[in-house]
Amino acid sequence: MNQNWIAVDLDERVCLHGGGKLKEWFWSDPDCVLDALRVPDTGETINDLIAGYSAVQRAPLFRLPPELIDQIFHQIIISSGAYDARLLLLALTCKALLACARRHIVRRQMRHHAPLAGHRLICIGEGATTLEDYPPSMLATSEAEDLATSAGDRDGETSLYSRATARWRRYSSRRPCSGSDAAGVTCGLGMAGLAADLIYRPSAVSRMSLQDFVRFQALTTPLPRAVESGDRPRVLCNLSKQEYVCAELGNDSRHITLWQMLLACICWTSSASLTGEMGGDNEQLYRGRWAGDRFAIRTMDLTNMISWSAGDSDGAWKDVSYEVIHLVKSLQSIATIH
Repeated sequence: MNQNWIAVDLDERVCLHGGGKLKEWFWSDPDCVLDALRVPDTGETINDLIAGYSAVQRAPLFRLPPELIDQIFHQIIISSGAYDARLLLLALTCKALLACARRHIVRRQMRHHAPLAGHRLICIGEGATTLEDYPPSMLATSEAEDLATSAGDRDGETSLYSRATARWRRYSSRRPCSGSDAAGVTCGLGMAGLAADLIYRPSAVSRMSLQDFVRFQALTTPLPRAVESGDRPRVLCNLSKQEYVCAELGNDSRHITLWQMLLACICWTSSASLTGEMGGDNEQLYRGRWAGDRFAIRTMDLTNMISWSAGDSDGAWKDVSYEVIHLVKSLQSIATIH
């Protein structure tokens, strides 16, 4: 018996892809979802900007301790709400301020350009109907209680699938916003990732030198989608388990994409009897090794620098590309999923 599946973001409570039989949409990549997982290399850009000689700053502002300057940047973020260019403009005043603002900018750019990064993702089958059917510790206590109080498809059962399909919105990268950084929201930005204030009011940048504007563009422009190979290969990182898969290895193997590698590892349902389309009794196909974990797409050279991964990890990352590619190939060999 085949069942319906849907990929969801548990943190934002949005449906990412699917809604029908898995074989109907497994091989179609939702580009907007992959884009929303790609973390821009803002930290590395800032490192390049502050490298080299730094002039001594004698302005009264720099008599303040670094903790107070850090609070100034924090208050700018709080007061602005949505994406705001003031944080970047102040930071670019000099290298000292840029260094102080580094963590705020990196976090802000990640939230803006990669709104799904670090979120819990799972592709849930409609066969999972009770709390016991879901991965252990996937749901917070409040989430489990909320789900337990709602009626599912059948009396006495709860269903994350039915809740998501009935109440959660579809993820969209171009949804209108109301001043918040919700997933899929483009807050205050126009074309090419530049703040709308700087596009539609030329006077806003009339006082900036060409060098300052180039630096500003370097911080506001996200990493191009096409950067997937060469000396900066992209990897899909499981932040919960500190495992990763390489995009270039998938491209060399029957053109397997990062989305297909991700989806193959986050599928989850309650019973093998409901998964004939996924290879019968093969448990790894219906009990995904990564179901409910947190993810991001980054460059290979930055993988070991991710500071917002599992708190109890020892810092060692494991390459599981070949294991995951083998899993996807096993799906390709099953005629019923094509």
